[in-house]
Amino acid sequence: MTSTDAKTLELPGTLDIRTVPELKESLVAMLAVSPDLRVIGSDVAIATTPGLQLLMSAACSAEKQGGSLVLVDPSQTLHAAFTDIGCSSLITDWSKADG
Repeated sequence: MTSTDAKTLELPGTLDIRTVPELKESLVAMLAVSPDLRVIGSDVAIATTPGLQLLMSAACSAEKQGGSLVLVDPSQTLHAAFTDIGCSSLITDWSKADG
């Protein structure tokens, strides 16, 4: 997981219960700087419910602050994981926000 600037974060290859605590810290720090988040999802090869829940929570927090979460280049795994939990519209909306 790499922060390319104050508002952009590259998600790790594994988005699960083990990576959620560090990812949460990064997202909280980013939200302290700006309510507009850019999250790059191209490297995600494993995505489980805790990771998806964290992304949804970050999106809600950003919206409450007047911003939004933009998902850049989501992997097929990320698409499939959101579809599996019945939230494919979220990933579609977040990806559309990128342009």
